[in-house]
Amino acid sequence: MPRSIDLPETLYHYTDSAGLLGILGNPVEFDGAPRNARYGSLWATDARYLNDTKELRFGTKLLASELEEQARDTARTPAVAERLLELARTVRAGTFEMTWHKDAHPATPFVTCFSSASKGDLLSQWRGYGDGGGGFALGFARSTLTKFYEVNTKLHDHGDPFGLFANQLLGGPDQVKYGRREARHLMMETASEMAADLEAVERGQKTLSWPDVFYLGSIEQLAKVKHKAFAEESEWRLITKDHGMEHPEFRPGKLGVVPYVKLFFQLSDDAGPAISDIVVGPGPEQSLRVDAVKRLLDKIGSSGTRVRRSKAPFRG
Repeated sequence: MPRSIDLPETLYHYTDSAGLLGILGNPVEFDGAPRNARYGSLWATDARYLNDTKELRFGTKLLASELEEQARDTARTPAVAERLLELARTVRAGTFEMTWHKDAHPATPFVTCFSSASKGDLLSQWRGYGDGGGGFALGFARSTLTKFYEVNTKLHDHGDPFGLFANQLLGGPDQVKYGRREARHLMMETASEMAADLEAVERGQKTLSWPDVFYLGSIEQLAKVKHKAFAEESEWRLITKDHGMEHPEFRPGKLGVVPYVKLFFQLSDDAGPAISDIVVGPGPEQSLRVDAVKRLLDKIGSSGTRVRRSKAPFRG
């Protein structure tokens, strides 16, 4: 699938006090992981439960139309054209029923959100995601952004090596595309690549499971586009996909019970701390909150992380 441009030097994740403690407050260790490695965690939320009412639906008509356009190409074989049309119908319906297992449920993407705007000090982000200014913006270094892991706790509990139960998300976050023009371009690239893959499968040059691989590719791309009203956020997304058999964890949220999965990152390595800096929001008692964050970082062995105050003149 089409990939994003090069990652920025730092991407910021806005959160409140509870979120900060959930990310950094209780580092974990895994048997078989690098010696003395300790891991923090971020939550990746089922994208359907995020605050955009058009989440995963903004790009559906665009992707379906581009798949149909690919099917009309006279160079397509009948079998490939039919599969493109079948995929277009599935995209329009928005229900990606996995077929690889009889008990598999529909696939869905889980998303962790970052922002590249204003060096972690954007007022709308404080209001929307940073506890009204009383929260924090965690600046994840570029070297960390391609080193997040999904952990299969069942395999971990059985004592398997770290490399087997931990799946590294190598690509890192993707830059969100805003508005119909940017979304259409991405969906055009996606449909073209899917058509080429189906042709390669028919010629025996690739082995890709139909339709599951294409369902997973579709939901990943749909999670990368949003309405232009959100453009100020300059969002980047780390996307992981539920293949139909995973069992997420759950937390309370505005929409009731919200599914999520944990993504783990090593707190520090030879490249330095995973979190290069933390911006303390512009809300009340900023000095006390700065002091508490420094003490927390010292406790977890990440004193190399810079702590700075938001410059936004906002009381919260």
